[in-house]
Amino acid sequence: MKFSFCSIAFRQTKESLYEIIPVLAEIGYDGIEIWANHLSEDKLDLEDLTFCLETHGLTVPMISPYFNITGNQAEWEATLVSAAKVFEYAQILKAPLVRGFTGFLGSDEVDKKLWATAVGRLSLLCDLATEEGLSLALETHPRTLVDNVPSVLRLMADVQRPNLVLNLDIYHMWEVHDDPIWIWNQLKTHVRHVHAKNAVIELDNAAEYPLFHDKKGLQEISDITFLDDGNMNYEPFLSVLVSDDYDSYISIEWFGSDPLEAAEHELTWLKNHIRKSGFVSTDSKG
Repeated sequence: MKFSFCSIAFRQTKESLYEIIPVLAEIGYDGIEIWANHLSEDKLDLEDLTFCLETHGLTVPMISPYFNITGNQAEWEATLVSAAKVFEYAQILKAPLVRGFTGFLGSDEVDKKLWATAVGRLSLLCDLATEEGLSLALETHPRTLVDNVPSVLRLMADVQRPNLVLNLDIYHMWEVHDDPIWIWNQLKTHVRHVHAKNAVIELDNAAEYPLFHDKKGLQEISDITFLDDGNMNYEPFLSVLVSDDYDSYISIEWFGSDPLEAAEHELTWLKNHIRKSGFVSTDSKG
């Protein structure tokens, strides 16, 4: 099991990736999951960034863009342009995964025709990714086609591409199904990456739910908490990852203040709990 931190946590700060990487390495992370917006910054040289990553012993397990396979034709064409760029970034940075974001419509908001269109578009993206030796990791997220377990399994079955895998945002799936062990057992054969976050959110008014979509990263989300202090109890989920020998990345996705404090706290808590569960890592630092 390895640990990464999502660079989206720094969406409102002035630190560059060159400043963030050595600090995360010093804290003890194995990787940094890079928000695609960070790769479009002016004066960012990907070869220099690769050297920085290698110098500090960090990998990039996944790059996270925003695709839209349920939008109109113009939005789909923009997704194809974005995908070509991100696939190139992934090649240079040696990232095996690109996040597969399905768009901004939930599974209950699309009809049969749009679902079929989305399946065709996602299949094409997978085929393009295959040409570059990459996999697409569908992110389980509210108001996307993979916002509940049955819809995830349906989309995976309809697309039928070996390089279509899952980025399991367990908190969002827990919000829907309330049983992380059941969720894991349903989806684990597809999971190649895990997003971990926690929050204390009241869902009385879904229209005001703070964690739907924010491509520009402008939200201040006061309801975000540490993994050990939110609505979801992470300990059973982490224990089942250990018992099932999950050997890929858990990536901390933080939307609160002081991301470096959060990075240190979350990694310390994760490693302590996983050690208690009997996992001894041969890959992760410390």
